[in-house]
Amino acid sequence: MTVGLLDPDGPGSWTHPDLSRMLYADGKVVTLLFRAKPGVKMLDKRTSDVNYPRAEHDAALHVEGTGEMVWGTKFVLIAARHPHPESRFIVNAAHVPTPGGEAATAVDRFVELAEVLPGAQGVVYDTALRGVHHQRLMRDLGWVSVNRVAAAAGSRKQCNGKKRKRIEKTTYVETKP
Repeated sequence: MTVGLLDPDGPGSWTHPDLSRMLYADGKVVTLLFRAKPGVKMLDKRTSDVNYPRAEHDAALHVEGTGEMVWGTKFVLIAARHPHPESRFIVNAAHVPTPGGEAATAVDRFVELAEVLPGAQGVVYDTALRGVHHQRLMRDLGWVSVNRVAAAAGSRKQCNGKKRKRIEKTTYVETKP
């Protein structure tokens, strides 16, 4: 990669990875061009003709990070960031074919990128990544995986529009004297 990003001989180490050797990724539901859903029929009252309006056939109902359901086409965007403000390089983009498949799609792309970007040390992602994804990134690729832990409950809007309070996951590790 040019401009000093993802350089195998670049700064940082495996215990202290440098931000110039990390990938940044997230999923995004793209707003559709056409509002009709696939298979919808419209009757022209003047001519009695049945028309099928334009629709996005690869759209689906996806869950946003806020818990809101959104109809659209979902993609995963993977970028490298330069320290200079507003300097981001998109290194991969992938369509998420099924609802709930964002993390699996992202990890598949990371595996592909690991072969062509030997200087990459890890990935920064949101809470979509779970244990099975971290295992593949760390064990198979040797990458550092940085993301926020998913909440035990909360942080989503309830039916009446009020926001629930986020409750963090907690677990007992050990007691040390």
